[in-house]
Amino acid sequence: MTETKSINCFNFIRLLATLQVFFGHALLHLDIAVSPIVPLVLRSFQGVPVFFIMSGFLIWNSLERTPRFNIYVKKRVLRLYPELWLGVLLSALSIIVLYGSKIEWKSFIAFLLTQSTVLQFWTPDSLRGFGCGTPNGALWTIGVMVQSYLAIWIIYKKLHKSNFFHWLILLIPCTLINIVTPFLEALLPTIIYKLFLQTFIVYFWMFLIGAMICEYFEKVSDFLKKYWYISFILSAIFTFTGFDRGVYGTIKAYFLAFAVVGFAYKFKNIRVQPDISYGLYVYHMVVINIMMELGYMGKWLDIFLALAVSGLLAMVSYLSIGNLSKKQKSKLYK
Repeated sequence: MTETKSINCFNFIRLLATLQVFFGHALLHLDIAVSPIVPLVLRSFQGVPVFFIMSGFLIWNSLERTPRFNIYVKKRVLRLYPELWLGVLLSALSIIVLYGSKIEWKSFIAFLLTQSTVLQFWTPDSLRGFGCGTPNGALWTIGVMVQSYLAIWIIYKKLHKSNFFHWLILLIPCTLINIVTPFLEALLPTIIYKLFLQTFIVYFWMFLIGAMICEYFEKVSDFLKKYWYISFILSAIFTFTGFDRGVYGTIKAYFLAFAVVGFAYKFKNIRVQPDISYGLYVYHMVVINIMMELGYMGKWLDIFLALAVSGLLAMVSYLSIGNLSKKQKSKLYK
């Protein structure tokens, strides 16, 4: 990153986004009774859009220092897959121990292969009785991110240092796809619609927002820092009123993007180390499904137990696999 872009609190925001995902899943699957206002509050800062927006910003910026495609791919693999593979291993072990007699081994092996690559959205019928019905449903975003990373590489040389109009030519159609996607559910066969939701096409506009903010960072950063809270309030208003369209909303996601980047540089001295957010994201549904199988449900204590165990796994993972991956990434430039 440039000197000005490298100092931020994205790690803090990433952790908050991961916690939003965790509590959303934990409240639902551990069957915790809460006020109807709680889901609305959680949706005012949805983790997945934050991940996609931040990824667009950070990947776009990193491309300035990654001119070779093979290095770009290796960096992305080292970032995503080592901890993912540990998550798949832990999930496999928990299924074998707690659900072993019901396993159909051919489909189980196929499931592990898809979980370890880019088809994490698929779960065989034989595993639908385990936990919440999807051993690690949170991993669907991995495939979308991999597709989006490849797309960003393709468009970078065309859009970097290009004029604003060229950005709009791509961003507007991508945004419109997001808006019309929910209407396609009634028009397409269910399996086709579900597969379409697993493509980057539906979500790429959020990566583009982050990338565009990065491209014009010097021009917009002061404005975003000054008015980040107004952007967040406007995003929350569209969340609470429901006056929006799209898979993750549209208007609220734009305002959320402005708020996230503005906050990250307004409060750049909020430093969170180590960054265990990715590990927490990967492992939390493994833990929640184990707790469901063991009957630890219905109490707030169960949520905090799930958070503690997931956090511990994430910390151990970061200190071992995460650090090893960082060392391997540093060698790519030598």
